Amino acid sequence: MLNFTHEKITDQVIRITDPLGVFMYLVIGDEKAALIDTGYGFGDLKGYVESLTDKPLTVILTHGHLDHANGCAPFKEVYMSALDLPVYEKHSSQEFLKPLKENAGFKDLPYPQVRKEFKDLKDKQLFDLGNYQLEAISVPGHTPGMTMILFKKDRMMLFGDGCGPGTILLEDWSSKVKDYKQSLINLKQYDGQYDRIIRNHGTGESKLELLKNVTELCDLILEGKDDHELVDVSHMIETDKYKSYNAKKKDKNGNRADGKEGNIT
Repeated sequence: MLNFTHEKITDQVIRITDPLGVFMYLVIGDEKAALIDTGYGFGDLKGYVESLTDKPLTVILTHGHLDHANGCAPFKEVYMSALDLPVYEKHSSQEFLKPLKENAGFKDLPYPQVRKEFKDLKDKQLFDLGNYQLEAISVPGHTPGMTMILFKKDRMMLFGDGCGPGTILLEDWSSKVKDYKQSLINLKQYDGQYDRIIRNHGTGESKLELLKNVTELCDLILEGKDDHELVDVSHMIETDKYKSYNAKKKDKNGNRADGKEGNIT
């Protein structure tokens, strides 16, 4: 049996961990609830969420990658940026998921259902759950429709895969570094509206200087002054068209060797 777990991180926000270790966030307002991201799609996420709340539920997807969107099909109302529809189409395909299923020991499990229709998630779109508001913030880079979420009441920002210890700009639809830098500059307008950064991977938390650190890395890359550490990403991406690099060298634990948080591959 595939197990989900959860922990309460504020009075109204629950962090759910899927069977492969990726985080999702359930926000319970006075009138409605919202689930942000849906993991890989293995296991009964819908049943698990319904055990935590019986309020009308909206699902918001930060982007279309398999580890964030593939569990969305069973839910009634799902928002995702239309810009990420091609991403979801590829990442939800059986061809793409087959290696993951086999490597994770899920060979005998059915493939996750594929969703056909989404509501388009817009930049600055507000979701009022009753005494709790969420704001969707477009931060293209990792994917064209990459979206961060501001938890207004708790003054938290879900950076997700949009900016993190190992921001990935690898796929053909990822932004160029100069365009990604502009996305991060645009995000600066929300300074002062959040005191806590939460994420979908690793520790689930980051310090506030993360945004500054990653923006500085963009400058180093563009100026040709980054560490340019050659890295093998064949386990992450299906292309041999390019060489891939970490902007900052990593230590044996996968963290930046200089001790700072924030990297770009």
